Amino acid sequence: MWLKNPNAWLDISTYCNAACPQCHRTDPNGLGKANWLPLLQWDLETFKKVFPDPSRHKSYIFCGTWGDPVMNKDILGMVKYIADNSMSNIVIDTNGAMRDEEFWWRLGVCGGEQLTVVFAVDGSTQEMHAKYRRGTDLNKVLNHIREIASTPAIAHAFTIVFKHNEKHIAEITDLVKVN
Repeated sequence: MWLKNPNAWLDISTYCNAACPQCHRTDPNGLGKANWLPLLQWDLETFKKVFPDPSRHKSYIFCGTWGDPVMNKDILGMVKYIADNSMSNIVIDTNGAMRDEEFWWRLGVCGGEQLTVVFAVDGSTQEMHAKYRRGTDLNKVLNHIREIASTPAIAHAFTIVFKHNEKHIAEITDLVKVN
């Protein structure tokens, strides 16, 4: 039996600005992109063809299995298309260390209350965060969390617990709280 209004899980980009050592897309020899992974991204027109009626899905979850969805050049258009044509939830998982504050504010405004952005924060200091989120800037991520939180959208943080940060979870939690 088909589910009514199922969730859509989407990998819309294989591009990423980070070099996380245990990521699927990372070559363990040098931490670059794995050679077998092509650089691809969906465009807005393809997205609209695949999802002609965005209201058919309860949620659109833009995950980062093979790349960061915010690296997609048309992510704003996709979010706006879903928000303008449905009441569906929109979730974006991201390391949050790319683009500028204006982009993040615009993303939060166009997604509105339907949008939740889940930011990866794996440390309370740059050094701790970058042990895994290599190539990212913690302060930039925190600024982007604040930008999303200043809009109707929801900002969340996600932490992978490692030996190097396991005793700092409370500090990380305090760091990402936005009033």
